Amino acid sequence: MTDTARQRLEMRQDLNSTINARLQKRYHDEWIESQQDLNVVVRLVSEKDASLRHIKIIQNFHDVLDVSDFLDALDGSQVQTVAFVGINMDKDYSIKLAKSLSDKNSCIACLQLCRIMPRGLVDICPAVSYCESLKELSLTFDHDLPTEGIELLMRSLGSSRTLEIFKLFCADLQGESTRLLANAVLESTSLVDMRITSCNLTDITCLAEAIQQNNRLTRVDFSMNQISDTSALATLWSCPSITYLNVSQNEIGSESITMSSKKLIRKHFDRLASNTTLTHLHLDMNPMGPDFVEQLRISLQKNTTLTRLGFLSLTVSKEAADRIRYLISLNVAGRGKVQKGLPAELIPQILGRVSHEPDLIHGLITQAPHLWLY
Repeated sequence: MTDTARQRLEMRQDLNSTINARLQKRYHDEWIESQQDLNVVVRLVSEKDASLRHIKIIQNFHDVLDVSDFLDALDGSQVQTVAFVGINMDKDYSIKLAKSLSDKNSCIACLQLCRIMPRGLVDICPAVSYCESLKELSLTFDHDLPTEGIELLMRSLGSSRTLEIFKLFCADLQGESTRLLANAVLESTSLVDMRITSCNLTDITCLAEAIQQNNRLTRVDFSMNQISDTSALATLWSCPSITYLNVSQNEIGSESITMSSKKLIRKHFDRLASNTTLTHLHLDMNPMGPDFVEQLRISLQKNTTLTRLGFLSLTVSKEAADRIRYLISLNVAGRGKVQKGLPAELIPQILGRVSHEPDLIHGLITQAPHLWLY
């Protein structure tokens, strides 16, 4: 073979490798949005292609996708992630999906359904309860989930022994529905991550108590709801298992604080001050009043483990925000280590001078660097 022929062969091989790599990325990492691409995926899944494990299908405005063949091929396959966005999950689709979930050899670990029809839960929920491979369930509705649908969903959530992550969007959970969710949390033995967003949550007292009693959840996200009760919030941030708490875009801090209620409010914030497990707290876009912000600042003077605080809000002054961010920055720098390594009687004096004498921090770092290392 001449050098020219060898070069051409190498070029063709490189080109084929590049094309194959792009196809692999197309069907493995990107959203499938055309029927032509979906048909290719159906063929690969039917052939038990072991490399095709994560499939994400999205309905755009131009093509109406038919996922019936895909759901048939899914039964008994090695697919681990199934994500549908914009696909009308009607009764027929739900039956086929439930069949795949119920298969004893199912490998589906993550199921994401956006725009699911509520009537499909009659088939899907029992399958969720029995599926031994399912670890994550994410469902999005259009505020059209009736009470009987909520009951089915919460029953499957509580009875599943493998589900670790549950995400629910745009379903109205008020009154009895919140209690059903609280009961599901109490019954769950595997749930560690829960996100309930845009579900019109208001009174979460029973839900917060259930989370504390369950004491397994590490991540809780109640963003974009209507929560305002500081007492329920305090129950959440005092739960020893929670490390990440997101209550952004609620009504936190909007409650009026009177002279008679200040003592009780201080007790709520004392629970944050003494917390030693919460590392991420998100309070962004809440109408936090000056008294709420001040109590938060006081509690953070004692808390040494919170290292991420979402605090963006139009109701918080720049001065107050800077003070709070400064306290969080001390935690990131290792304030807790310093408190453990220095005589207890010196700590109040040091922390009292730090805000006026920032050079003091530099002195601590240079004189006792071992106290700042993790």
